[in-house]
Amino acid sequence: MINEPSVVAINQKNKQVLAIGDDARKMVGRTPAHIVAIRPLVDGVVSDFEVTQQMLKYFIEKVHREKFSLFPRQE
Repeated sequence: MINEPSVVAINQKNKQVLAIGDDARKMVGRTPAHIVAIRPLVDGVVSDFEVTQQMLKYFIEKVHREKFSLFPRQE
């Protein structure tokens, strides 16, 4: 399970994704004008398909990098 905001920081000059999730949220208001933080998912609706695809790929890879336990935590 992952708990991060669906925010992506993008360089508008070359359309490069610079940060995703918590890292992107921390960049809000602290970057040059050509770097913007966007929310590619708004109320469950995809507003930017390519950025949403990159964000979901990042989150899935992040979950798989974390250690797995033999005894998962039950909630």
